[in-house]
Amino acid sequence: MKKLTIGCLGVLGIIVIAFTVILIVAGITGDDSTNNKTSEQSIEPIIDASKFSRITSAELVEIMGEPQGKEEIMWLVPSTGKEVPAVYYTYDEGKFEFMLIDDQITRLNVYSGQYFGYDDSVFEFDNENQLFSMFNINPSDDLKKIGDTGYVLRYSPVSEKVGDFWVSEIEGNKFGVAKITYNLNYY
Repeated sequence: MKKLTIGCLGVLGIIVIAFTVILIVAGITGDDSTNNKTSEQSIEPIIDASKFSRITSAELVEIMGEPQGKEEIMWLVPSTGKEVPAVYYTYDEGKFEFMLIDDQITRLNVYSGQYFGYDDSVFEFDNENQLFSMFNINPSDDLKKIGDTGYVLRYSPVSEKVGDFWVSEIEGNKFGVAKITYNLNYY
């Protein structure tokens, strides 16, 4: 009887030790989704695109300083066929291009150095969710992917501040251009 009790206690002890080891190992490795969220949150944004949503030219200059380039154009609104005056403000050797219509930022274009030729920089991403973190965009629950050609990804609606988000010139895990549209009335 004593041998049976000692044996049962021994088996029970092994089970407890095994369970403890499993819990410790699980705590060390963690859940993959938690690790992905942490790595996405630690990404240094290329630019905080959300803060430019529908701001004026004066507010843009207050944030970014005087533009390196300023070009006035007539923009053909695709949805109406109507031409409207627009202005492009460019910064950082052409990396950032803000389009203003009626003195309000309607779109931000961001170009990699390799795409635009200002240096050898590229934009790299590990997964689609990381794309939003790269521009400090917090997508809403209504986010929909409306385009995926392997060369272009497009999402709309995106958030309260961003109506449309395109990433194009995709090759593998790199892309050349991002277009963040704040006001869809002109596109």
